[in-house]
Amino acid sequence: MKKFSAIYLLVFLLLIFNLFSLIGFHTRLSSLENKISTLNNNLNITWNEVKQNRNYIKKLAEVTNNNSIYFDKRLTTQAKTFKEYLINITKVINSLYANYSLLNSKVGLLETQIQRGLDLASIRKAIVAVETEEKLGTGFFIDDYKILTSYHVIQDYKRPKIKLYNGDVHLGKVIKYDEARDLALISIEKKGEVILNLSDSEIRAGERVYAIGNPLSLEFTITSGIVSAIREDKDTGILYIQTDVPVNPGNSGGPLINSRGEVIGVNTFKLVSKRVPTEGLGFAIHVSEVKKFLNES
Repeated sequence: MKKFSAIYLLVFLLLIFNLFSLIGFHTRLSSLENKISTLNNNLNITWNEVKQNRNYIKKLAEVTNNNSIYFDKRLTTQAKTFKEYLINITKVINSLYANYSLLNSKVGLLETQIQRGLDLASIRKAIVAVETEEKLGTGFFIDDYKILTSYHVIQDYKRPKIKLYNGDVHLGKVIKYDEARDLALISIEKKGEVILNLSDSEIRAGERVYAIGNPLSLEFTITSGIVSAIREDKDTGILYIQTDVPVNPGNSGGPLINSRGEVIGVNTFKLVSKRVPTEGLGFAIHVSEVKKFLNES
């Protein structure tokens, strides 16, 4: 009997212990369910906030995008305007620079002319009178002992007389000539006091030019005018400078000089007409033809 009572008591105690364990577990389970519920509520709240923030961000993005488009268009317009402004400024600067360069070139040329002094009185010392028994013409020193003139002045004469600016007369020697170009080269034992340079500059219609010669025995006469045109003989291809500088018999073989004191041609003839009066139709062999003549052997 005592044995069964002990067993019953033990079973009863186990039931009581399990009951308390179940009550404790239920209590912990209820606490956990409360925590899960709280966490779920917090998650719902957070999710709602996320959705609200997402909508806000979306709206903000739309506003930002619209503003960006507006500012992009505005900035693009301003950039184009500024670019056009820069282009216009650049054009103005280039124009000013071009005008400055042209003006500077002209000033430089003027200064050179002033410094060199286009001293026609001194240039005349390079001029000579070329005389034969039949004709009187003009020549000029292109080297210390060489004189250039027109072929038709000396023609068959091999030893023409050369009268210098100072009045001295010397006997010259024809060393070379070209009938087609109407040019002749004469050597002389007397050294030239002044040597004239052949021009390398472009010859332009309208530029001021000068002729020095012995028209009608009026020795060392200076006349002036302009370049009227550049002409080419259709038959020979020889270039001529047309000028309105007064030239007459005796000027042949004399230099046509530019404003820098350089020889641009050799005066050779003028056009005259018996039917109608003519003026200012003088012609000079182009300096390029002179250089060809001098360089040919």
